[in-house]
Amino acid sequence: MKVAVVSDTHGRIEPFLNTLKQFNDVELIIHLGDTVEDATKIREKTKLPMFVVRGNNDYMDVNTPWRELVRINGHKILLTHGHREGVNFGETKLYYAAKEAEAEMVIYGHTHVYLYEEIEGIKILNPGSAGYDRGFEYESFVLMDVTSEDISIERIKLER
Repeated sequence: MKVAVVSDTHGRIEPFLNTLKQFNDVELIIHLGDTVEDATKIREKTKLPMFVVRGNNDYMDVNTPWRELVRINGHKILLTHGHREGVNFGETKLYYAAKEAEAEMVIYGHTHVYLYEEIEGIKILNPGSAGYDRGFEYESFVLMDVTSEDISIERIKLER
């Protein structure tokens, strides 16, 4: 299953939507917050199913969870925006949150900086920001290919 993972759109969804059109095999979108209203617009335009968690700028949206534990092709994945886990100071709390949830992967946003690493068997992914990159590279999202055996990651540069 192909999954598009996006975070921190902050009102700038057109570059994501325009770039996503190149990938007609995407079956699911994950939006990691900031801004939940953007996730709603993306869902309306793509008609794809979505998992959405709220971010620090979505504090008024009491109907969207801060965290969600999902299963995709048998893989347990923890979704969070990351601000409540202190991701500006490292991934330690993310790692322990995933371990506690018995997840093999945790996906987060908030920092606006792409990251993919594995710590003691737990994959940690930040797709970067689709709105405003802070990693001095480019705005991006991630395509995950989730098979029953494995999860592979490809970072996609957004077209302006």
